[in-house]
Amino acid sequence: MSPKVYSERELRALVDAFTQPVLVLEAEGRVLVANAGYARLLGLPVEQVEGRSFLDFVQPEERSRMGDRFHRVATGTPLDGRPQLYKIFSVQGATGEIYVQANPLRLEDGRFALLLSCMVMSDRPRELVVAERLVDTSAGLVSARSEEGVRRVALAGLEAAGFRARILRWDGTRLVVRDGVSLPADSHLALEALSDGRPVFGGADQAQPTHAYLPVGGPQSEVLWVAGPWVAPRHGSVLTLFAKVVGAALADANLQADGARSRWEVESVAEMARFVAQPVPPPPATFLARVAELLQARAVALHVTSEPGQTPRLAAHVGLEEG
Repeated sequence: MSPKVYSERELRALVDAFTQPVLVLEAEGRVLVANAGYARLLGLPVEQVEGRSFLDFVQPEERSRMGDRFHRVATGTPLDGRPQLYKIFSVQGATGEIYVQANPLRLEDGRFALLLSCMVMSDRPRELVVAERLVDTSAGLVSARSEEGVRRVALAGLEAAGFRARILRWDGTRLVVRDGVSLPADSHLALEALSDGRPVFGGADQAQPTHAYLPVGGPQSEVLWVAGPWVAPRHGSVLTLFAKVVGAALADANLQADGARSRWEVESVAEMARFVAQPVPPPPATFLARVAELLQARAVALHVTSEPGQTPRLAAHVGLEEG
């Protein structure tokens, strides 16, 4: 440990002199001071970093290890002194790896502190970054509660990985784009992807692929159109696996919706049977009001005929304007 005793003002001047990310932790792991480089790494202003535990900015799966390691350093337990590698994340949703070199300090009030000098690992293969972000998105797909929720999570995950994406659907006669924009010029490749169950790359007018069609399948025969500078055959296996996860999540959401719909139908029929089986049958308007409540409808009307073949006439209604 350095024999010098530091005040908070001296520590701030020290860390601000560095361009790379540097911070100082107090004994309990709270960030005492941080420089602009560390705050920029997290995508936060300095004032939203200082005062918080450094573990708030560590990936959840590494917090226990890093917390235990910090406690051992703070209590003087001998450890491997080499720089430590761990993952952090920013408020923009990106994750990154950094090497951290720790140096113990003593504050002017006698408390222990730790100076952390960080080196960002910026030379990681792009394929690995893409794969990690899509894996992170896959976890969100599993917890999505509806088909639309699955689609939103999938598109957001692809965008976070650096791609542009759309969802195309085969309606039985033609392809349609879910967001209403025009179909890509080579959308026939989407049918090839659906038919063969494999990714199909597009961009014949360029030296390398510019986009890919990924068969999702699912209840509505959907295809992901994915474009970007990192679309390439070497990403095919990762993108295909991601599309399969999307398809499985859509199928699961559809199954859950069908189950919920079936339960609602059975419960609604039973409710109406109990309602009309009262000793004194309810008047039509009361019956229709109950139907409107179950269906969450603004208006319900009952039309009847006195004899088969006659034009039905309005017998009762709720929610319709008189006229």
